[in-house]
Amino acid sequence: MKRLVLAFLVVWLLLLGACAPTRVSEPAIPVHFATYTDKAGLFSISYPPDWEIALSKIEHLTQDTEDYLKGIGSEGSLAGGKVVFFAGIPHEAGHNPNMSVMVTPVGEGKWKLEDLVEAVVQRGYMKDAEEYHEFSRTKIIVDGREAIILDYEAKYPFLGAVRALIMFLRDNKVGWVVGGGVLPPKDFSDYEADLHAIVRSLRILK
Repeated sequence: MKRLVLAFLVVWLLLLGACAPTRVSEPAIPVHFATYTDKAGLFSISYPPDWEIALSKIEHLTQDTEDYLKGIGSEGSLAGGKVVFFAGIPHEAGHNPNMSVMVTPVGEGKWKLEDLVEAVVQRGYMKDAEEYHEFSRTKIIVDGREAIILDYEAKYPFLGAVRALIMFLRDNKVGWVVGGGVLPPKDFSDYEADLHAIVRSLRILK
């Protein structure tokens, strides 16, 4: 279970983009989704009714994230990242598919969206993935802010192949990363619509 969760944490960070992204407008949140709002009222995110929130995993996920970022030498680009949400469809081995939200300080004006993407790719993705195939890179407006969403498949030596969606956006000095995926990739089409709706449902409230 820990390997699967950590893999999706790594998947968040693999924000590779080889071509100019397309831009699409902000979609509506599906009316049948449930919505989670954190206790501090900082953000909300919506998810399908058959998904389960697993906030008890957040402390371990945050530690795993910190360890990973130290390992890739983030040099402040994502240092101090904290997992603030985790949910998925429960299975015996864990939650699959699942989706997480991480918030991290990025510094006002220091990192442009594309710069942060490239920094993470160079320091993390290229060292960890054995294979990578990108299906799309899309610029989208989420909660009135520009975001980048990636849809791709990657193969990891400790896990195998996974198909994932990653979204990154900036809000002043804070970066938000929403990402997760499906293991194995052949099952992605069963959850594709829901995963796209979840990453686009992030709302920053303060």
